Amino acid sequence: MKFHLNQSAVALTIVGTLLASTADAQQIRHARNKTYRSESRATWARVHQAKELSLLEFTDIPTCLAGPTAEFALPFCEAYDANADNDVDLRDFAAYQRQFMQDTGCFSLWDAANGPQASLTINRNAATTYPETILMGESDLNLLVVEGEPLAAFEVTICNYSSGTSETMRSGQLDETGRAEIVVPPARFALNEVLVFQATVADTVSPAVRYTSMATRAHTIRTMSSRVDWILPLGSLADIRGPVTEVTGNTINVGNLTFQVRPDTTFANVGSLAEIVLGNWVVIAGEFGPGSSLIAFEIGVEDAKPDVRLSGRVQGIGPAGFVMLGVSIFTSSSTTFYDLATDTWVDLNAVEPGMPIEVRVAVEALYPSAITVFLNIPVEPEPEPEPEPEPEPEEESEIPAPPFCS
Repeated sequence: MKFHLNQSAVALTIVGTLLASTADAQQIRHARNKTYRSESRATWARVHQAKELSLLEFTDIPTCLAGPTAEFALPFCEAYDANADNDVDLRDFAAYQRQFMQDTGCFSLWDAANGPQASLTINRNAATTYPETILMGESDLNLLVVEGEPLAAFEVTICNYSSGTSETMRSGQLDETGRAEIVVPPARFALNEVLVFQATVADTVSPAVRYTSMATRAHTIRTMSSRVDWILPLGSLADIRGPVTEVTGNTINVGNLTFQVRPDTTFANVGSLAEIVLGNWVVIAGEFGPGSSLIAFEIGVEDAKPDVRLSGRVQGIGPAGFVMLGVSIFTSSSTTFYDLATDTWVDLNAVEPGMPIEVRVAVEALYPSAITVFLNIPVEPEPEPEPEPEPEPEEESEIPAPPFCS
């Protein structure tokens, strides 16, 4: 749907609709909006907060537009009393109009589509037609890919869907293949924030001519390749080996995974956490703690390896990968899967929630894309409770034999 609003045309439509309205038309609208009778003014609040106004509201307002101090024409009309002064007048219509323009004001080209001149992909999910939403991760690296003519200038605009304010997120030049990858660090977007992205790419011959990609709405969740569908119990597997990215007084990071270091954490090839520096290659044996935190119970320093390895249980599966250790792991056509339980090569469809897996990721990869995934890795069983000692048998008291009877 195109959201281009001509205010004069709307005003004329309202007048014409008012003149043409009949009792039957009112009853039809009344039936269609019967939910408003129970929600009443809460409907305005709901629609206002959800930022989902559409042209449907503009077809209903004329039925209720009666002027200052006039009674509501129908019970559902109270929902259109935007300023809560017990009538529906032009001030209420103006409030709806302002809200409508804000809701559709992120971009003027909602109907643009991805094409060879301008294309935008977010987190390896194909851009979708508004209002469908793709996912971005608060805790993850987010990847935007702009494509168009080689060496063309480009710009990515980001719009806050709640406020309607927009800004240029990144601008630059596509490479020789007509591609630009934008890696967005964790915490750039806030949890539950809803954003709209759109790319424009200039024509290489006539730079004033600009092509527009599809406008795509994204919802920020904690992790993006899949929602966390399964909260792991305390003590669940959480191991990693890779380069240290941060060390604080009682935490250590490998990538964007943070492990808590406790007084009972043991160390190998190093005396304490204070001796570990950025870039050291470490092996962390850990487990899930309270609130899905990660706890290191053993940390060892070793020589660097060609890939980062993560071990844990699958917490969710999505179209682009899965979640483990609370973060996203992405897969591609080049990712290989091997099931240790059956000794066979499989694919992403064989991955199941709760399954213990090991994932190998390239060290130099800024984006967590899996090279190899091993399914059903051996997991040390939880210690069985020690059996209670069997009670010692009670000594039976000796009963004297009965006297001999003949």
